[in-house]
Amino acid sequence: MAAELSALDVVLRNACHVRLVEVRASRRAIVVDLAEPERDRLRKAMAVRSFSGMVCACMGDVRFEVLDARRERLAVVLLHHGITLAWSDWDGHGVLADGRVLLRWLHEHGLTKRQIGKAEAPSWDEVAYRLLNAQEPGRAAVLDPYQKVRT
Repeated sequence: MAAELSALDVVLRNACHVRLVEVRASRRAIVVDLAEPERDRLRKAMAVRSFSGMVCACMGDVRFEVLDARRERLAVVLLHHGITLAWSDWDGHGVLADGRVLLRWLHEHGLTKRQIGKAEAPSWDEVAYRLLNAQEPGRAAVLDPYQKVRT
């Protein structure tokens, strides 16, 4: 499993640019050049400590389109709730080592924390707690940020 945890880092090592796209809000896109040391900062911010065994029911908050020197896509990764990443090469979501580091990196590059737009929407802490503590052994959980966790 350790090889799978490092798979995204291998892709990021070869990245030259990343296109950041807000999924829900304005859908604006920002392209960040990943010259050193910026590439290493992003690799650290996107470090995954474990796999959750869960899949979130939302569309994600920010799409990371990882690009090579010709700006061809190497990978598309979605940030969910500031705590997990979804990538097609993984089963379920990867839990960030420290989601605050990635949110700070996004803020430094012009994207702020997602605004859900509903007064009754739970806080990041509530969503994170439910997502990380909802699974039962052998069953995947699906999180809808406006509903209780479904297993």
